[in-house]
Amino acid sequence: MLRFRRKNILLIFVSLLVGLMYFFSQPRYNIYIFAFLFYLPAHIFWRTHKSISPFFWGGFFSFFITIHWITHAITYYGGFPYIFAILPLALLSFALAGFFLLFGYIRGKSEKLGLPFSFSDPIIWVAMEFIKSWILTGFPWALVGYSLWRKTTFIQVADIGGVYAVSFFVITIQGFLCDVIEFILVKEKEGKRRISKRLIFSFSFTLLIFAFVLTYGVKRKDDIKRFVDRLKEEIPVVVVQPSIPQDVKWTPDFKIYSLEQNINLSFSAIDFPYSEVILVWPETALTFFFEREMELKSKVLELSKKGFFIVAGGIGISEQVKNGRINLTYYNRAYFVEPDGSYSYYDKTHLVIFGEYIPLRSFLEKIPFIKNLIDRVEKVAGDFEPGKEVRAIGEKMRLGIPICFESIFPSIVRKMVQDGAKIIAVITNDGWFGYSSGPYQHFSVSALRAVETRRFVVRSANTGISGAFSPTGELIFQTKLLEKTSFLVKIKPIDIKTFYIKYGDVFSIACLIITSFFVITYFYLSKKGKISK
Repeated sequence: MLRFRRKNILLIFVSLLVGLMYFFSQPRYNIYIFAFLFYLPAHIFWRTHKSISPFFWGGFFSFFITIHWITHAITYYGGFPYIFAILPLALLSFALAGFFLLFGYIRGKSEKLGLPFSFSDPIIWVAMEFIKSWILTGFPWALVGYSLWRKTTFIQVADIGGVYAVSFFVITIQGFLCDVIEFILVKEKEGKRRISKRLIFSFSFTLLIFAFVLTYGVKRKDDIKRFVDRLKEEIPVVVVQPSIPQDVKWTPDFKIYSLEQNINLSFSAIDFPYSEVILVWPETALTFFFEREMELKSKVLELSKKGFFIVAGGIGISEQVKNGRINLTYYNRAYFVEPDGSYSYYDKTHLVIFGEYIPLRSFLEKIPFIKNLIDRVEKVAGDFEPGKEVRAIGEKMRLGIPICFESIFPSIVRKMVQDGAKIIAVITNDGWFGYSSGPYQHFSVSALRAVETRRFVVRSANTGISGAFSPTGELIFQTKLLEKTSFLVKIKPIDIKTFYIKYGDVFSIACLIITSFFVITYFYLSKKGKISK
């Protein structure tokens, strides 16, 4: 009994250690060294106690701590009690922990095939991250690769395999450390000899990956900088962060104030004679129906005719008459107004589940208790229809405008660039996060989108963090959290196509296929009795 208690206490300690290291490796804290260490305690527990439990519970605590900001959104804006907010956080953390568990299970089976962890771990890990990016609508938040967003030399490989290639690099090194631990833990001579051979291969493979990532990073970074320096066209961009509180933003009295706030902040950043300037306002900066409220719309068009391109989030609306009734459909929309007064728009295609739409709504509304919850959520977040396609917009100038949550999906930004986007303008609200680490985690993904696409990325957040990144992922400017401000940055439209833009997630898909091969080979050989179960 005492031994059982000690084991459980150790399991809790190890799992918490895994979770805390994962959390602190991510923005806001950016202790990136933890990204190379976080699951080592789980590996040691697995080896010494023959249990993969710390991979599951370590995964649970990793996400429970890292995405704790969910509770703030539910309690502060939804008005729900804190105990109620813990439930969806725990359920989501349990679901995401399943990927950690599957990783721990498959790596254990791969080890029986004689594969060093430095080789198998990064392949399996990338496969898990890739699956996580699309299964059940996808949630590729706080991926391991984002821990290196400030170490720009080591993220240049993202233009080959996306952020997943950076994760591969990080986990390769951690896998090598696991191989070192294996060598230390094995005592018998025969096992030591076998492990030492594997360790030599592991060291060679890790050194090869490290050398490639470092060499490629240094050269590619220099090449891109030289390429950008040679470009002639330079465009001034004003990024506005109005920091209007979420709980007053949509009150009728704030319509004019909100618009004037964005206009005034735009002009405060311009201290030179301008001809063509891009103004980037955040998600839902236009707190009125742009196509319907003509007086406020005319103010925006008048501003554009002074020589401005205006990027601004708003709410799109369309009408359909069905059975004699008018049905209204709402869209989370990004408008792009050009200096001649013409405009185009992009409707957000990847909505936040239970935040911007309710799945199985017609069924769930039949349950009285659930219907009340849906009504409360809708009052705060809205109920939107997804856009029909991911695309770039603009005639004279082509922009890709990922809206909020969409910026965490490399594939969405990639499609915008494939459709001709030469500049990426991320617009977001981020007011839901409060003072948590959420805005920092969300902000960092733009560095990887810049490298993947080799585009300048500007980011306007209402109450989050705004900024700009160069095509090498280097930070050009960053605002403070919840600061009311604006800034001007000069960027260059770019029209090159990276390997990632051309071929997409071929690297991640290859990792998924190889992982499947590991599993199939293990079960085939174990069935034949050639390896132990």
